[in-house]
Amino acid sequence: MDITWRELTSEDQVFIQKALEIYDQSFPDEVRESHDVFYRGLLSQKSSFPDSYTFLVGYQNEIEICSLATAHYFSKLNMGFVVYLATNPHIRSRGIGSMTLNKIEAILMDDAKRAGYQFLKGIVLETEKEEFAHTELEKRNCARRNRFFEKNQFTNLKSIKYLQPPLKQGDQPVPLHLLLKQYDGTTHHDEIGMVIEEIFKKKYQEINQIPVKALEECQKLMRLD
Repeated sequence: MDITWRELTSEDQVFIQKALEIYDQSFPDEVRESHDVFYRGLLSQKSSFPDSYTFLVGYQNEIEICSLATAHYFSKLNMGFVVYLATNPHIRSRGIGSMTLNKIEAILMDDAKRAGYQFLKGIVLETEKEEFAHTELEKRNCARRNRFFEKNQFTNLKSIKYLQPPLKQGDQPVPLHLLLKQYDGTTHHDEIGMVIEEIFKKKYQEINQIPVKALEECQKLMRLD
């Protein structure tokens, strides 16, 4: 399947709107962010180097969106954080998810080299837990996503109690799996704590604009386990 890849900027309004339609169809409400968050991420591209934010889309037939992925690169730790990965529900099961993941990994690798490293240290990402799914469909989708990432060499960090901060005012933190893919095999448990701190600061505080107090309460809950 021939796919054209495009790293979006804030000027790509048509692509952004069509990609966000796919996004809204792909994730349950409690882990789905406001569209404003994507725009703030895109605006941060101009001033974040050596950190970076990527909003990637794969498309065909000029404007038909096949897939999307968003990711942050944290230069301080030389780590990538894949936030979202989704494929168009009308054209799944054609290997598009793996192609999109490979492409966003390659972009993060390039980010690491631009920041002065020889290679990327690793990538982390969040996925939903099956036991917290609201419907059987959500449960099956959770299981499918977890199998997909396992097939692509991501390890579930089951010893880490991870909570996604509340994305909307009045919500509660959401228990999620935290997955890791290593490229040098040297990421230790204490470094994962540093990665989580960077995710909370660079992603959830600066881009999502979640209040610091809410983030601190979430981190406190994670430490209580």
